[in-house]
Amino acid sequence: MPNLLLIDNNKDLCSDICSYLRSAGTQIQYALDAETALSLVRDNLYDLVITDIRIPGGNIRDIIRSIQRDRKSTRLNSSHIPLSRMPSSA
Repeated sequence: MPNLLLIDNNKDLCSDICSYLRSAGTQIQYALDAETALSLVRDNLYDLVITDIRIPGGNIRDIIRSIQRDRKSTRLNSSHIPLSRMPSSA
């Protein structure tokens, strides 16, 4: 079963996406800010991270650096993990 992390400051959007993906059999967690996201990335194994470009308390580069720096945050033998960015709504 895939394990995903969704990072976005819109709680309603995160809840809706998580509910939909869980009903399809996906394990998913979400973070509303950079601090929570970094903590989750350090403590969990994710197959995919989906993130908004704008993250309260940090930025997407912080998340990417943390993933690249911490090999235990990925199931791969390298420091790479798939990352998808969602543009902020206007």
